[in-house]
Amino acid sequence: MSVEASSAIEAQTEVSPRTSYLVVALCWFGIFAEGYDVGVLGAILPALATDGAWNLTPIQLGALGSYTLIGMLIGGLAAGTISELYGRKPMFVACLGLFSACMVIGWWAPTATWFGISRFIAGLGLGGIIPIAAALTTEYSPSRRKSFNYGLMYSGYSLGILAAALVGRALLPEHGWRPVVLIGAGPLIVLPLVVWLLPESLEFLISRGEKRKAAELANRVGLRLPAPPAKAEAPSWASVLGEIFAARNTFATACFWIALFMGLLLVYGIA
Repeated sequence: MSVEASSAIEAQTEVSPRTSYLVVALCWFGIFAEGYDVGVLGAILPALATDGAWNLTPIQLGALGSYTLIGMLIGGLAAGTISELYGRKPMFVACLGLFSACMVIGWWAPTATWFGISRFIAGLGLGGIIPIAAALTTEYSPSRRKSFNYGLMYSGYSLGILAAALVGRALLPEHGWRPVVLIGAGPLIVLPLVVWLLPESLEFLISRGEKRKAAELANRVGLRLPAPPAKAEAPSWASVLGEIFAARNTFATACFWIALFMGLLLVYGIA
């Protein structure tokens, strides 16, 4: 890379509006799809309760929803760490593809057991996409709009739940619950477009020592290259978790956990 190009990169401190809007839109789409997936069970619950083929009890109906939440817990704990090891973009795409593909399995499911398995596996992707979308949105937002863009991106969750309710209301009376579930697989159609358009995290590329790719990406999107880490060693599970639970981050980690716990308690309690 030439000296002129390096100087140009150093002079650029804010992401270009086009890239910022693109990343926010793609992350919004992923969170919207997640909201639809989470909300679809509530939308089809009346139909499942009266499905003569499965004859589910109230306890079994409740368990189907719990399988999703258990998967989300595991996915949320694992995906952030995995993304620091293998990249935020691949994990975003993998999570979006995973829970969308599980909607196909749920639509096909011949028994409640298969449906429950699909809900658990979908939960892995549902829980994983949230921290990755948040990280990409804040990284690719101008400093003055980080909070606004994060709120805008996360609005997709509520709108996705609303969309599930509206689709259920429109289709359930005449077509049953399976088409409502199948519509949730729609993101699979545009997944190649997401792969093509979504940029990788600059911070990740720098941490992996891929300086050339990072410089090319920074020049394209209008961002200054992040400072390389003090240590050149590649991140590991131990180092990532060690940073989260380091003494200097204990209070912040606890605050984030409490805030997210109370927020999700409110959302799922109302639902």
